[in-house]
Amino acid sequence: YSEEINTQQNFTRIPLRWEYHTPDEDRVRYLKQPEIKFPILMSKNDRAQQGVKLSFKKQTSRQYTVFTRSAGSDAYSFDMVFKQTQGCWRLIKVSEWSS
Repeated sequence: YSEEINTQQNFTRIPLRWEYHTPDEDRVRYLKQPEIKFPILMSKNDRAQQGVKLSFKKQTSRQYTVFTRSAGSDAYSFDMVFKQTQGCWRLIKVSEWSS
């Protein structure tokens, strides 16, 4: 998913639920295709250059959350929820956190 923009576009639920969390405000938007900036998930090389770590957590047998964090701080935090439907994994939600 992370290396191919076309794959990201094909396996992202539209509209995509995008949550923004700041110390002052929480808001939710449902983004349509033209509003989504791909790639959503940084490539492996970009993550390495920027010190961003990736981890996974199984929520259920058909749902996983992918976490990205800045190395050494929580200043950058980006969570993506993937759900398996009809045999395919799709990105269904993004949560973006800033401090």
